[in-house]
Amino acid sequence: MNGCKKCTGWIAVASLFILSFAFSQTHAKQAQVKQPADKAKVMLFGTFHFDDPGLDVVKLKNVDVMTAENQAYLKQFTQRVAAKFAPTQVLIECAKKETPKMNERYQEYLNGSYELGRNENYQIGFRLAKLAKVKVITCYDEREVEWQGEALMQHMSEQDAKLQTAFMTYLQKVTSEVDASRKAMTLQQVLQSNNNQEQDNLNKSLYIFTNHAGAFDSYVGADAAASWWHRNFRMYANVQALATPGERIFVVGGQGHMAILKDFAKLDPNNEAVAVNGFL
Repeated sequence: MNGCKKCTGWIAVASLFILSFAFSQTHAKQAQVKQPADKAKVMLFGTFHFDDPGLDVVKLKNVDVMTAENQAYLKQFTQRVAAKFAPTQVLIECAKKETPKMNERYQEYLNGSYELGRNENYQIGFRLAKLAKVKVITCYDEREVEWQGEALMQHMSEQDAKLQTAFMTYLQKVTSEVDASRKAMTLQQVLQSNNNQEQDNLNKSLYIFTNHAGAFDSYVGADAAASWWHRNFRMYANVQALATPGERIFVVGGQGHMAILKDFAKLDPNNEAVAVNGFL
């Protein structure tokens, strides 16, 4: 009986070894099927709006990107990205339906009959696409879902004056601090700031600040925040749809969008997020 027990023990150990080996071999084969090199690489570039339409909640004084010094920097930045990242696609923040019009303008730029406008879609998107020899530009923005902030603002105005005061004070604090720092910054430093984790967190905090408005009742705060994330989920879905294996996708957009899209990109198991910071 003792001999049988020992045999049983050795058989159990051997079986465990075989199963472990089989699992490791299966795991190795799966790893060979999808190596990181096969994944699409996605670089997300967040920026203040070069030609600000004044639609953002936080109103900031802009840097003039059209000065000779700043034009030289934008040229150097796009050259670095074109040479080292070599994008195969360039996505710009415009509505999907605008893609034909933007590509017509892009072709005019390639032919020398269009002078780059102030907007970052042109200054960064068009300029980079030309350097990287990208044939067409893609608009990836989602305009059907907008931030649903009206009910939140009305709720604070009519039912929660304390939160409204605190929120406006917070907005003013953020605006003043960013404006003050920009006065001492070069364009390079501003763009570096736009793409650091601290600024991304600060941007997202604006939505969390009022998230509890109407809790246990209307949930106007949570619904407003969810609508903003909803829009950005759709925008990232457009990026994902284009991110087939081997593609290198450069995405330019407002810093508020990129703060959230970077979170999605980090969690995306099918694509590889490439930080833009080292190129700035």
